[in-house]
Amino acid sequence: MKDHEDYLLTGGTGCGKTHLASAAMRHYIQNARNDVDSPWGSFSAMFVTVVELLLEIRQTYHKNSELSERDIIDRYSMIHLLVLDDLGAKKNTEWTEQTLYLIIDRRINNKMWTIVTSNLSLDEIERAYGARIASRLAEMKVVEIDLPDYRKRRPAGDKK
Repeated sequence: MKDHEDYLLTGGTGCGKTHLASAAMRHYIQNARNDVDSPWGSFSAMFVTVVELLLEIRQTYHKNSELSERDIIDRYSMIHLLVLDDLGAKKNTEWTEQTLYLIIDRRINNKMWTIVTSNLSLDEIERAYGARIASRLAEMKVVEIDLPDYRKRRPAGDKK
């Protein structure tokens, strides 16, 4: 049973999408039910940028890889909570589109909680990644964050 809502957080660079997604993930981890079975422990949550996820899958193509592409896709498809950060930061290819669609579609069908962040609007995602991915993301609660870049507002030298 799905007792959560999937989210697509959109907005400009530095507006707080990643911070909000991280806070939601932290809340999930702190309140996760320990009776949920998973191949990765009693509950599982993972934060990954789309670029890192795709890089990890590409690494399986090397001869020395102990994991297959399917192993990685299966893992990301079945984690209880997956934060996919920065959709749109990577130039799209047919392989990228197919891989992301497979993971997102599986997650929705398996009722796994997913939070996606992107600088792109839903219309821009459709143009960049195709109608299938945009349609799946449109099923999520779309939150448009219209705030300025926080990093640019900080005083010079303040790295906190």
